[in-house]
Amino acid sequence: MKRALRLFGLLLLTAGTAASVAAQEKRITEAEITALRNKAAEKLNGQKYRIKMTSGVYRNPNSKTPTWTNNSIIEYAPEGSRSITEINNNGQRSLSEMITLGERRFMKTNNEAWEELPATQGFGGGSGVAVSSEEKVKRGVEYKYLGKKMVDDRETDLYEIKTTTKITSRGKTGVSVVTERFWFSRDNQFIKTESESRYDDKPVQHTVRRYEYDPNIKIVAPIK
Repeated sequence: MKRALRLFGLLLLTAGTAASVAAQEKRITEAEITALRNKAAEKLNGQKYRIKMTSGVYRNPNSKTPTWTNNSIIEYAPEGSRSITEINNNGQRSLSEMITLGERRFMKTNNEAWEELPATQGFGGGSGVAVSSEEKVKRGVEYKYLGKKMVDDRETDLYEIKTTTKITSRGKTGVSVVTERFWFSRDNQFIKTESESRYDDKPVQHTVRRYEYDPNIKIVAPIK
């Protein structure tokens, strides 16, 4: 009898916890999440902060580990930025560092010496992916607030954007799901972001960024 009562109490507790989580979650609009992201981005202007990023690409859809990874630390200050990036491409590792100060850019690769890069008018952008006329595409987007979550001992508000795309070509249908998550602090600063892509429920790409706000960050030229 006591065992049955304990089990009943556990079931009530589990149901109550599930109901509490469900009560926190709610659908929101695109305008709401866009406003939050824009406000957080505006707060980065003039800030001294650091982004720690880990990213992986799964070139083999049946693999549980990425074949290409990028581990980066990027620091920003009003005077410029500094980044350290380690790439692992199927076991081949490389390390690069870059410092930007106004119009000046400096780069260091592996154990080589620092060099100043020539001035440039800007960086080239990517092109969009074309969809052939033979393909049929259906896309749906969900916007959600997922409640209060703790990140590194800080209370945050978690939001999610999930984009599901069904592509039918030559009688075959594939499903792409891109999930973006944003953790905001109480004063609407970025604390963490995450992006995950899957195709037919197999991993394609996964990226996590963590934000640290550090007033001691200072960017200086490595060479005169």
